[in-house]
Amino acid sequence: MDSLYVVIPTLRSYKVALDLLLQSLPEQWKTKVILIYQKEKEESFTVFPDGHIEVYLDRNIYEYGSWIGVNLLLENKLIPYDSWFLFLHDTCKCGPKTYEKCKELLDSFTDSEFDIIWLTLKGESNIGLLRRKAITEGAKIYANEYTMTKMDAIKYEQYLNSRLSPKMLNVPQLFLDTDKIITGIKPIYGVHRRTVFYIETIDLEKYYVMIYSEEQHPQAP
Repeated sequence: MDSLYVVIPTLRSYKVALDLLLQSLPEQWKTKVILIYQKEKEESFTVFPDGHIEVYLDRNIYEYGSWIGVNLLLENKLIPYDSWFLFLHDTCKCGPKTYEKCKELLDSFTDSEFDIIWLTLKGESNIGLLRRKAITEGAKIYANEYTMTKMDAIKYEQYLNSRLSPKMLNVPQLFLDTDKIITGIKPIYGVHRRTVFYIETIDLEKYYVMIYSEEQHPQAP
């Protein structure tokens, strides 16, 4: 598991959500975290003494910023080319079996042809395990994207034939045969009620607000 980095796109205003996720990370991963901050003044990065890395992007393209941020680090040779990357959201929480389940997946697929392992049958929330080729291909299609609406981001996640869907990347991809599990709707960080989506393949919870228009999203944890 030394080859795995945990990638988390976030905003400064989402600190309460990010902190909950960081606290839940397996101890073995806490020095292998890449935080992708968006809506920053300029593009840059910092490597901290404890090993974690922060990337700052002058754009806001939701989880798709992860491709841009990680590719920047690969281009600057800050990360080994044979690394795996676990793409998460800041609105996630790891469970007690997350480390063990991820290790099992990497043991199974490191010698395979696949460059993306989507952790559910439809690749919900674009949460998955990716390798360098998938990163570089994604960085190409998002290179000129500097802003998008939340509804755009949802469309690219859910409609696999969308121009900016990561499921359209020209790399071998595998969708693990497990369905989306909804375990409830409740406040997680504050007053906003969020749907709790459980990803059994890595013992992870993802929290989201169900919306049908841009105005319905609270734009806050």
